[in-house]
Amino acid sequence: MPTLRTRILMITAAGLMGLAACQANAASPSNASSMDKPAIIVDGTPISQGMVDMLIQEHKAQGQKITPNVIKSIHDDLIARQLLVNAALKANLDENPAVANQINMSRQNVLIHAYLQDYLSKHPPTNAQLQNEYAQMKAAIGDKKYNVSHILVPTKAEADSIIKSLEHGANFAKLAKEKSKDAGSAKSGGELNWIVPSSVVPPFAQAMVKLKKGQFTHQPVHTQYGWHIIKLNNVEKLQPPPFDKVKQQLTQRLEQQEIEQAVSNLKNKAHIQDPAS
Repeated sequence: MPTLRTRILMITAAGLMGLAACQANAASPSNASSMDKPAIIVDGTPISQGMVDMLIQEHKAQGQKITPNVIKSIHDDLIARQLLVNAALKANLDENPAVANQINMSRQNVLIHAYLQDYLSKHPPTNAQLQNEYAQMKAAIGDKKYNVSHILVPTKAEADSIIKSLEHGANFAKLAKEKSKDAGSAKSGGELNWIVPSSVVPPFAQAMVKLKKGQFTHQPVHTQYGWHIIKLNNVEKLQPPPFDKVKQQLTQRLEQQEIEQAVSNLKNKAHIQDPAS
């Protein structure tokens, strides 16, 4: 069971997560009035029913059954929280610049979360946008997957020397274990298993797709990681994931793009004075 301190601190996170649900419940004047109604009063400070309802929604979202004991626990936590807030205010901690900055940042986080929830609800991705994003994803993945091994060394001279050894019949996996600086793949003989061109850096991908099964690159491939000797172990046709399987991922990607565009639009309209810019 979480400690009282942990439960109190978790209320802040619960507040952010439950904000959207509470906003929906407060849509009508009667609901707003109900949310403002004091549920608890601590030393003259009211704690609204809306705060209680917000935490009840959070418990429900976690799959918890709302029992009288759960409600009592929520009340106890809110009371403890308000007592600590009152004590902090009495000690004038809110006047401490560092604390004031944290309070302001927390307020900003809540407002940002609320704004983005509202903005995205009014600008949901269309089915056409999702289908277009899906087509782009399939094009980026391609229609083949490649099972490759590689040997990574820091210099071209070392790579050339290894290629000469391979051309004279040396075992690729043995050399990878002995020479490769890619510790993750070296222990398995250089194997990277199945990859698609878009998952690796362009020079590596360009060399990889030109190989035939069983071939290795007779010229070392240079990337930001060093010099590679690449061997193609196998190639197979790739079946892209069905649309429904990646719809949520595509939705999140489009929502992120929408948020970035919204921020850009706000920035273009704003008057900003920033010496660091």
